[in-house]
Amino acid sequence: MTLMGLLWGWQGTALLIVGEEAMSGIVASPTTVTATAVLYLLVAVALLAAVVATLRQRRYALALSATSSLAFVISGFVANGVLFDSSRLLHNIANVVLTAVVVGLMLSAQSKT
Repeated sequence: MTLMGLLWGWQGTALLIVGEEAMSGIVASPTTVTATAVLYLLVAVALLAAVVATLRQRRYALALSATSSLAFVISGFVANGVLFDSSRLLHNIANVVLTAVVVGLMLSAQSKT
C-alpha cells in the first residue's frame, strides 16, 4: 500500500507540474489534467494515511485501508477515462488485482491479531 500511495502521488505530481506531456496519449484538456492530478494526490494521501494507521495499529486502519484502496481503483478507472478517453483495460485489471492482494493480506493479518 505504501508503494501504491507513493506511485499515485508521483503520478499526480508529474501531471500537476508537467501537464499533458507527463504521459503520451493524453487527450484531455489542461483543466482536466489538473483536476485528475489533484484526484491522484488526494488518493495518495488517503493511501499513505492508511499505512500510518496500520503501522500505529489503530482500530480504524482496516476500514481506512479498504476505503482508500477502493478510491485507488475508482480513481484509476476515472483517470483512464478522462485522460486517455479509453478504458485501458489492462491497467484497470492490474489495479484491481493489486488492491485485492493488499486488502487480502490486511484481512489475513487482522485475523491473526
